[in-house]
Amino acid sequence: MLKQQADKLSKDNLVLLEKAYLSEVISFTADKPAGTESPTFEAALKIKLTGLAFNRQQLQKLVYDRIGQTLASNKSLEKDKDGLLTYKVKDINSGFDLASLTVHFQGRAVFNINLGEASGLLVGKSKSEVNEILRSKNEVDKIEITLAPAWQRNFPWFAGKIEVKIGQ
Repeated sequence: MLKQQADKLSKDNLVLLEKAYLSEVISFTADKPAGTESPTFEAALKIKLTGLAFNRQQLQKLVYDRIGQTLASNKSLEKDKDGLLTYKVKDINSGFDLASLTVHFQGRAVFNINLGEASGLLVGKSKSEVNEILRSKNEVDKIEITLAPAWQRNFPWFAGKIEVKIGQ
């Protein structure tokens, strides 16, 4: 019955916390009196279930927002991959209306890189100058320069002819 209720809540993106519920037997009736031997019997059980559930999306948004506040202005959380978010009950009151969770988030913070200005900075520069310009940016870890045709020594004089790509 608990599994059915948890499945029902999960359709609304709600999570019923482990150890955050209380079940109380309201009534139990059987068609045979207690202690009677019988090959078959019918019984009915009525249970009141009281528990604490939360919205998983709201928790994830709260965690992302809080982490975003602590990151430097030139960094953000990687959005294309879901971070690993785990949680467990730390403390819960007896009325099941307040709980403390321990939440662990594992994700990746990445630099925000603006490519719009990069090609304008590289116009007419040599490979070594381009290397120095790009290495001066904290966001850049590795640089690969390819000039075409192969005999070309400097970058083109038109920014539209320069293509800058980001990879990981």
